[in-house]
Amino acid sequence: MNIRKDLEALEAMLVYWNMVLDREKVSDMYISDLAAMPQFSAIFDGEFGPEQFRRVLSAVSNRELLNGMVPKEARFWNNNLYILEDQEQLARMTEPLKALAAGDLAEGSGDRTITVSFVPMTTEEYLVKDDTLYVNFFRIMASPWEPGLTIGGTELTTWLKEKISTI
Repeated sequence: MNIRKDLEALEAMLVYWNMVLDREKVSDMYISDLAAMPQFSAIFDGEFGPEQFRRVLSAVSNRELLNGMVPKEARFWNNNLYILEDQEQLARMTEPLKALAAGDLAEGSGDRTITVSFVPMTTEEYLVKDDTLYVNFFRIMASPWEPGLTIGGTELTTWLKEKISTI
């Protein structure tokens, strides 16, 4: 089995968050391009789609409240604000992901390739679609006192191996 790590959506959101922090104008085109990325398209459902994604990120970048948010919009809005408020936490979360060796997650043999994609999502801990495990970046936890990452109270590498084994 081959494991491929996908940080494309996370890297695109890092650009977005840095632009917001630097008080740069985030264009609607950039936000629309984010929504069109396959990683984000995969997480959209009947409650949270490209339009809600765009509304939330536009409101965050303009430092506005959104009225009448559905729960998934509210969670996505809150999570984005949290990330913007704690840049140290963001670094503690992203640096280990960038260093994560995808080959260490592979167990078993075969030619099958599974992609592990880290995506800022709404309420789900993870989603599986086809041969891709979409992990909600906002659910990953980093301790300021201990190295490593956890998700759902489990060390991230262990958690990933467990989820990959079910695909």
